[in-house]
Amino acid sequence: MRKLDSRFGAVVIFCASTTMVAAEEAQLELGRQVFTETAEPQCAICHTLADAEAVGEVGPILDDLKPTADVVHAAVLNGIGSMPSYAELLTEEEIAAVAAYVAAATGAAASEGTASPPASGTEAEVVESLTSEEPSDGSDLADTTQAEAEVSEEQAPAPAATAEAGIEAAALDLALVGEGEGVFRRCVSCHEVGEGAENRVGPVLNGVVERLIGTYPDFRYSDVLKEAGLAGRVWSVEELSAYLADPQEHMPGTKMSFPGLRSDDDIAAVIEFLRSHAE
Repeated sequence: MRKLDSRFGAVVIFCASTTMVAAEEAQLELGRQVFTETAEPQCAICHTLADAEAVGEVGPILDDLKPTADVVHAAVLNGIGSMPSYAELLTEEEIAAVAAYVAAATGAAASEGTASPPASGTEAEVVESLTSEEPSDGSDLADTTQAEAEVSEEQAPAPAATAEAGIEAAALDLALVGEGEGVFRRCVSCHEVGEGAENRVGPVLNGVVERLIGTYPDFRYSDVLKEAGLAGRVWSVEELSAYLADPQEHMPGTKMSFPGLRSDDDIAAVIEFLRSHAE
């Protein structure tokens, strides 16, 4: 009888262990999907992670940083520096999954209680370093093309004056501007607007509506954007709408990794928000 009880107990333990392993694998698979596809902007745009085959242009190399799951969870949930909060964009299950995935993929401990001290400093410093960056190049909306020549003064047309384009003639929908500000949180990893805005992975977006494409000062553009500007194309509402819906389809050759906004309402809102930041 004791042997039977012992065998039964072993079977129960084995089944429970198998179930736990399956649940952990499912969570890690979900986390990888969030990292590479679900999150907007995608984590893979900014961060380098070998397991995800991601080579980011902004954030640090996660394989070297080895942040714990707790550190990643806090950064994703609350946002930090230029990294936006994903609290309203991802579910708690998705946030927990991507945190567990990054920790597992980098070989970091799953929680603060079991983590080894980060080589580069405190966990607070590690969290902050998740958003450290050195601007490279890109398109008007996060084109991250590498090794492109700067637009020369002779080649690039001068930026179009916003007032001349008629932006001021149309009254702003302030309610829509507020909605667009929320949508723009997906863009802040790469773009700045407002007073003191500077070029980053993407250029400053003040006055982008009705601006000649590929002409913001001191910024490098991919050929497709330079050619569009030289042809006299501007970021009209229609042009922006098509580009924001699917950058790769509308501008073949752009290296913008952002997959596009799925909602026409979100597109209209973020364009209205950008109109509120005229130069």
